[in-house]
Amino acid sequence: MKEIKLYGSPISNYFNKVKLALNLKKLNFTIVRFAPSENDAEYLQKNPMGFIPTIEVDGKFIAESQPILEFLEVYFPEAPRLMPEDPFEAARIRQIINYIEVYLDQNGRRIARYFFEGKKPDKGVIKEVEPVLKRTRRALEIACRFNPYIAGTNVSMADCSAYPSFHAFDRLLARVFGPQHPLFEMPQFENYLSFLDNQEIFKEIEDTRLKTKKLLERANLIAKKRPV
Repeated sequence: MKEIKLYGSPISNYFNKVKLALNLKKLNFTIVRFAPSENDAEYLQKNPMGFIPTIEVDGKFIAESQPILEFLEVYFPEAPRLMPEDPFEAARIRQIINYIEVYLDQNGRRIARYFFEGKKPDKGVIKEVEPVLKRTRRALEIACRFNPYIAGTNVSMADCSAYPSFHAFDRLLARVFGPQHPLFEMPQFENYLSFLDNQEIFKEIEDTRLKTKKLLERANLIAKKRPV
């Protein structure tokens, strides 16, 4: 039996993407709680950028969430598939993942960093980000199926990417644009999240993320109150 370890934290949508894939594939794994680090020499040998997640399989390491998912699909052929055999459908799923991780995530993080630092988002940044987010929403409306999973009738890698990212940025964007933010304007957005929220394998991911987020916020609050 191959030993699998997943390094990272439930606060990360990319960690949760890989965790979802492992669970959907019914693979046994151990979680090693780890925060991103640019200075941990030992971890940099496992993940040269120092980011999370990282996966270890039988003593070998793979970094970056999408290469990890592609590896799992090939290395565990007996496990439930998250990518269809049809090359056109497989390409469309990767296309959806790109829309989420390149355009939604990277632009959403431009706003998120202000909240992480306890600041109000810069209006100039919001003005730059908003049209990109709206364009991303339009692209997702065209590429996705929501029937009932994001790419069609079967769960796929695209759901592993979409579910944790949509939940994370739903709350974030609502703080800037209000409840009718660019993602929410996508007609299927709310029903899609609700559909997956009712599946334990997905719900556990979001519940754990929120629990971890509260613990981190509490720890930061306590740290600020300590006398210097």
